[in-house]
Amino acid sequence: MEITIWLRHAVAFHPRGYYRLARTLARRFSVSVWGRPFPPACVEGPLQPYIDKVVWSQLSTPPQDISTYTDWRGIPPVTGVLIAMHPLDIPWAFLRGRSPLLWDVWEDYEANFRFEPAYSFPGRVVRRGIWTFLRLWLSRVRSYSLAEYPYTLRFPARRSRVFPNAFIEVESAPPLLPHLAGQYALYSGNITWSWGIAEAVSHALQHPNMPLVIAGSIKDKKIASWLRTQLAHHSRWLLIHASFLPYPLIQNLQRYARFLYAFYQPLPHLREKIPGKFYEAAVLGVPVLYTEGVSIVWDSFWQLYRREGVQPWHKWSYYENELLKWMGELL
Repeated sequence: MEITIWLRHAVAFHPRGYYRLARTLARRFSVSVWGRPFPPACVEGPLQPYIDKVVWSQLSTPPQDISTYTDWRGIPPVTGVLIAMHPLDIPWAFLRGRSPLLWDVWEDYEANFRFEPAYSFPGRVVRRGIWTFLRLWLSRVRSYSLAEYPYTLRFPARRSRVFPNAFIEVESAPPLLPHLAGQYALYSGNITWSWGIAEAVSHALQHPNMPLVIAGSIKDKKIASWLRTQLAHHSRWLLIHASFLPYPLIQNLQRYARFLYAFYQPLPHLREKIPGKFYEAAVLGVPVLYTEGVSIVWDSFWQLYRREGVQPWHKWSYYENELLKWMGELL
């Protein structure tokens, strides 16, 4: 049986769509992935000379282990079953006569539109209107794989399964910053207020001699301007940004960091889930700075980790056989 995974609104080599779902399913099925190519990354800051260019190339080179299409003009017709990774792809599929077998819900889009401060009032209204329209199509999908346990309240139990964004090893390269390994503080992921960029930079400015590395995507021009203004007050910083950075590059930076910043804001769409960064830090053994006492989910995760160490469910391999079994049943 052939399976096609659509990542039309993300890069083909997405941490969840490619490294978790596609690679796992490829153990038993023929899998192809459609998505966007990696965008070029921008590198700024006085620590640029510390980057190992050979390792950079190694971490940025797309893998070749699964049939992947990034040029939509050359994509062959869809065969087999379809897994959609973005809600906007679902009506697009239905209107072209394709009924998705599965929608992988890696974000709670409805909650994002309601609570994410990055959305202005007009934009929030427009997005919620679009979401109301999409509900008609989303309910017609045969099944749902969910990235977070709280999402189970929004989807039929008999048609859904939870497969968390647990740690999956995607690289084993030498450090990208070999002369700074174990020294730098790392902020990675979406560079937004809700993910705690202001708190991370504030902490870094109190430790001006400690190298600061920020790697992620900046979608807000105001945040980008604010960030560069703040970094001017720090003498040892590195900013790597693009609309999407290769996951192996992020994981390498995490692996060799002194600690990770994870000052997520206790917003409803964040405080009830376990961030993927928590799984990564736990398995890699890298300390995390986060705001304690605002989320029972976050506190419980780290209390259990301090008491019992790394658990099997911290790793994606714990869920792989269950995913393969369920997919076999769906097919």
